[in-house]
Amino acid sequence: MSTRLHVVLDDDELARYRDCAARDGVNLSTWVRMALALAERSRPRKTPEERMAAIRRAMDIPDSARVPTPTIEELRRGFDAMYDVDTVA
Repeated sequence: MSTRLHVVLDDDELARYRDCAARDGVNLSTWVRMALALAERSRPRKTPEERMAAIRRAMDIPDSARVPTPTIEELRRGFDAMYDVDTVA
């Protein structure tokens, strides 16, 4: 089922949007649908509260389930060994 969306625009806005649609090679209604879809995709899917709850849940992972993480020094030694830093001029 289709539903019409009534949007009040002044003449200048309408002209600008028509020009944009013409430059993109589509009619105005297609251009508006594409603009609305782009606006929808650019918004986060989750609320800030939901994102913070996920972070808090991740922080509650027991130590037994955590992956060992090397220190910065250990990482650096590993990279130095991998690229044989002592022989680089």
